[in-house]
Amino acid sequence: MLSVATLSGNPQNILVGTFSGIGYLKFAAVLTPVAVAGLIVQVMLLWWLDPEVRSRVAIANFTLPRYRLHKPLLTKTVAIATGLLIAFVLGVPLGKAALVVEAAANLGYKLSFWEHLRFGLPLSAIALLIAYFWI
Repeated sequence: MLSVATLSGNPQNILVGTFSGIGYLKFAAVLTPVAVAGLIVQVMLLWWLDPEVRSRVAIANFTLPRYRLHKPLLTKTVAIATGLLIAFVLGVPLGKAALVVEAAANLGYKLSFWEHLRFGLPLSAIALLIAYFWI
């Protein structure tokens, strides 16, 4: 839902940013209120249409799952995401920033397909959360 507020949030925004030349911070400043309004409407509809969301009754036998993190890959992911966001803020064109990040991502430790499924997907989710909450 909040991907509407960033140039790198979805393909349409990447095209808009690339062809218009709008900077990352200006784009985010203009569209963040729209994204927040959409999020508020979505939460209100969920609250209204799904009564279980409002329930204050504890779920029986609920435990949080434990995830194994691959620390070198987490460090690499956070460093690359941070570098990409800094490049966006400094006004580096999206294509050039993405090319540099792709080159950096191919350095160092490489995962097999199965390792990527086990480690890469949770780390990608963590990196996205960091990126969206940072902006």
